[in-house]
Amino acid sequence: MFAGVRPDEIMRLDWSQINLETATVSVNGKTRRRRLVPLPEIAVRLLGNVPAQCCGPVAPSHSTVRRWKRRAAQSILGGKWLADIFRHTAASYLLAKHEGAGKVALWLGNSSKILLTHLSRRRG
Repeated sequence: MFAGVRPDEIMRLDWSQINLETATVSVNGKTRRRRLVPLPEIAVRLLGNVPAQCCGPVAPSHSTVRRWKRRAAQSILGGKWLADIFRHTAASYLLAKHEGAGKVALWLGNSSKILLTHLSRRRG
C-alpha cells in the first residue's frame, strides 16, 4: 500500500526479502528483474508490529485476499475493487513527495513514461 509494490509481487514476497533495518524490500518484478524498493517510515512501523516475521509468505492466500476484496469493496468503496488501487495511490503519493519521476518509476518497476502516462490518464 505504501511502497507501490504490485499485488502479484506481494503474493510472491517472503519475509526474508524485507529488511526493516534498512527500510527496504527486495522485489522480484513482473519481468523477473529484482529491484530494491524503499519502505516509508509508516510501512516499517506497521511491518515491525507483525509477529513472527522471520520467514514464510508475507501475503495471505489468494482466496483470503479475494474474500477480503469482496467485503472491503462493498463496505469501503461501495462497489467494485479497482485493480492495483493501492499501487496507483502510492505512485501518486511518492511522485508528489519525491518530485522525481525517474526515481519513483525505478521503485515501481516502470519507466518514467509509463508512470506519467498512467497518472495523467487517471486524473483526466
